[in-house]
Amino acid sequence: MKKESADPFMDWKEKLMDKEQSGNETQKTVSPASPQATPCFVAKNATIVGNVTLGKDSTVWFQAVIRGDANRIEIGARTNIQDGTIIHVDHDAPTIVEDDVTVGHQCMLHGCTIKKGALVGMSSIVLNHAVIGENSLLGAGSLVTEGTVIPPSVLAFGRPARVIRPLTEEEIAKNQANITHYVENGHAYQQGQYGEV
Repeated sequence: MKKESADPFMDWKEKLMDKEQSGNETQKTVSPASPQATPCFVAKNATIVGNVTLGKDSTVWFQAVIRGDANRIEIGARTNIQDGTIIHVDHDAPTIVEDDVTVGHQCMLHGCTIKKGALVGMSSIVLNHAVIGENSLLGAGSLVTEGTVIPPSVLAFGRPARVIRPLTEEEIAKNQANITHYVENGHAYQQGQYGEV
């Protein structure tokens, strides 16, 4: 029998890795208001604490921080949270990241909603009660101010972000191909193709 460590998050990660190796695909609660996950890839130096749910085949990359202490964070299936991203909440604002979302490197999501199929470009900030619409693309370095709603299937960027134009079908398809790449890459890391990570 494994000895429980002083770090409950490390215990959770060990349990998650054991579950992945056994092929169990059911969601598992470790303790009240602690992270829950179906099989997914979580980098060893990522930090996930509090009321957090990760969907099947989601990936959380190196040095990402997902902190669901004051409210809940939901991350959907096949969603990728890339390196250095911070996700947090407010007492009146959970953070919901739906299925098939890409969140680029070093983003900050705070108490917002990212709809299915959206892409949040690198180093973007999305604040409380803001919504990024389904299949929309938020350009790198953008700032989405509190309460702003970006409609579905558009390109938006800037500080503050504004809608630039509708996305083409080809652009939406390219975003979806990126989702598939990150799911496959997560599986490769789980299988040790890049060594001990």
